[in-house]
Amino acid sequence: MPTILRCTPADAATLCALAARLFVQAYGVEYAGPELEPYLARSFDARRFADALADTTNVFALVVESATGEQIGYALMSASSEVPQSVPAQRPLEIQRFYVDGAWHGHGIAQSLMRACIERAEQWGADAIWLSVWQEAPRPQAFYARMGFHTVGTAAFCLGTRVDDDYVMVLPLKIVAPQVE
Repeated sequence: MPTILRCTPADAATLCALAARLFVQAYGVEYAGPELEPYLARSFDARRFADALADTTNVFALVVESATGEQIGYALMSASSEVPQSVPAQRPLEIQRFYVDGAWHGHGIAQSLMRACIERAEQWGADAIWLSVWQEAPRPQAFYARMGFHTVGTAAFCLGTRVDDDYVMVLPLKIVAPQVE
């Protein structure tokens, strides 16, 4: 049975390796080219991840480990200061990254990970979770819709000189008092 664990700054290097691997698995063919490596180096820098994970009041990451200890998925959430105007919330959390290894698709891992994200967001006192998803990625769009997210707008995603439009999706949450950690 897979286990979902909260990441600490000490986990940053292994989390970055997992994050880069899963990004390439999901989008490496689409974004193949000379701009991919600089994007991976910049986006999945262990020092930046460690600094972000040290901010436990605004950032958290969860990693999914298989029964054998293999890391098979992760989510990174934050209280982003750059919330799209289309997000109807006063205290939203953003899912910046949400990936499950393709070999584990269809095993309920993504659902368990999303439920853990929702639980954490409710504990934080969020009134919504928002994310962006590539418009050309129907499988993740369908998953987010099944989990209760709905599309409220679009946002640009830049990788080098390429700019794609992503959908902005939101999941409203019940407002509960934040829990102090």
